[in-house]
Amino acid sequence: MLSACADTEEADRAPISVGAVDDVDDIAQEVADQVDVTSSEGQGEVDTSTTATAIVEPAPGAERPEIAPPASEQVESTVNTATATTAVTTSTQALVTPSTATTATTTSTSMPSATIDQPLTALLIAPEGRRDGYDRGLFQHWIDADGTGCDARQDVLAAQVIGLPQVDLFDRCVIVEGDWYSAYDAVVHSGSPSDLDVDHVVALAEAWDSGASAWSPDMRRQFANDPTNLLAVTASANRSKSDRDVAEWTPPARSSWCLTAMITIEVKVRYSLTVDRAEHDALVALLDTCGEAGQIGLGIATAPSVAVPTNPSTTEAVSAPSEQCIDINTASLIELDRIIHIGSARASAIVSLRPFDSVNELARVSGIGSSRLADIVAEGLACVR
Repeated sequence: MLSACADTEEADRAPISVGAVDDVDDIAQEVADQVDVTSSEGQGEVDTSTTATAIVEPAPGAERPEIAPPASEQVESTVNTATATTAVTTSTQALVTPSTATTATTTSTSMPSATIDQPLTALLIAPEGRRDGYDRGLFQHWIDADGTGCDARQDVLAAQVIGLPQVDLFDRCVIVEGDWYSAYDAVVHSGSPSDLDVDHVVALAEAWDSGASAWSPDMRRQFANDPTNLLAVTASANRSKSDRDVAEWTPPARSSWCLTAMITIEVKVRYSLTVDRAEHDALVALLDTCGEAGQIGLGIATAPSVAVPTNPSTTEAVSAPSEQCIDINTASLIELDRIIHIGSARASAIVSLRPFDSVNELARVSGIGSSRLADIVAEGLACVR
């Protein structure tokens, strides 16, 4: 899969400048706490038992269908700075990351989380094609493919930024400074996003080898700007990966292995791209880490509505706030941390998603499922005034 002159997954890079933090392990753990990958509360549970079943082999000479994957739904992020209030509209999934900011960023989305919607058996296994004719320029990228007014790279940076970034006063799409969590190497980058790469998890050259060589220009353009396949990472991690697949390169941070496998499977199934046997086996190995503590994933800002009691008297009894209730729309991170099941990571998520119309809307927070929400409501410490 690795070409003689492998190109990297980011064409326009500035020198690497990665901000260090005192304890990345603690931050990564907070990230894991925010996304309970294997919980049954609204998060997709990975069943690696499916890996033992037969893989669908394409018929010899069969032509791959050119599918049109569903367009990503719009994500709106309102970013408030100390000097200006600027609207940033994005069309990508937000990476669940630790938040170091104490100010609010409001985000709303209806995009589903990145889970394995199809088992490994949905992957087509076949030898890789030749890389003859490949050119990165055949995949037009960093365009405004979804009509937000910002290009795909800017959308990803806005969606995956931690806390409150500084936004350009004259261009709402441009983040001047911020913090990002690079999943591949578990590093927090602080500063200019020009020092970051936005990586195609399934590399463009790898996609070419796996079926994209037969696509139309429109399909390649759609693939190159699909936020499902994009992660903001440090330039050093991206350059280490280059255009290799998971059989040839594994992220140095074990905490990102499950995430990498989930994205790869979702993208390859969505676009009917093939995997070879080595890549399939590597995906199986990466999926084996999904049950480990510390694994991170992609979060969502909305979740299915949670069923609440229909009996009015019952509802009033379980949801009556205490005299010392904490207003989730105005409380600080420390105050939110006092609420059962919240913790520092979910407190940051609450700050980023408010305002809430009711406590029941905490179901929008990744990691708060129906049973946890029921406990929060019953406790009576959380409220909306």
